[in-house]
Amino acid sequence: MNQKLLELLRKLETEADLKNKVSEKEPKTEADPNVKVSEKESNSKDSEIAMLKDKHLRCLAELENQREISRREVEMAAQFAIHKFAKDILSAVDNLELALKSVPPELQTESATPTDSASAISKLVTLYKGVYLTESELLNTLKRHGIEKIEPKLGEKFDPKIHEALYQATTSSSWSR
Repeated sequence: MNQKLLELLRKLETEADLKNKVSEKEPKTEADPNVKVSEKESNSKDSEIAMLKDKHLRCLAELENQREISRREVEMAAQFAIHKFAKDILSAVDNLELALKSVPPELQTESATPTDSASAISKLVTLYKGVYLTESELLNTLKRHGIEKIEPKLGEKFDPKIHEALYQATTSSSWSR
């Protein structure tokens, strides 16, 4: 559509230029009716040229607006994709944390109680170290993507800009709203 408008605009400008050159060479007389028709045609062509220029500029502006909208949509899609990735990874980190907590502290080192068999302790220590390293790697990956672990302290006021409420827990302490 823009190509057709440009061609028509050029054609009309060429016709208007030719008529202006012809009318400049010929002396104008008030009694000549052809000159008046020519001026009317010229004025209508000029107004048509102005209208087509306006349409052309509006089309260019619309095209630029569409480019800007597309750029913003691509940015939003990229942000949504990383958000979804991070949300999926967070559940894996939570599961690893639960697995780490399931190993009693006295069995997290090789100097565990001598009542258990040595191989069981060794395997448990290896399991703990592997899960610990996996959790560390996942946390580092999330940190590279701008997500850091926040550990609020007991009694710290809830900040919706930082924290996300996953569930409510009742406590024996009284708290006010």
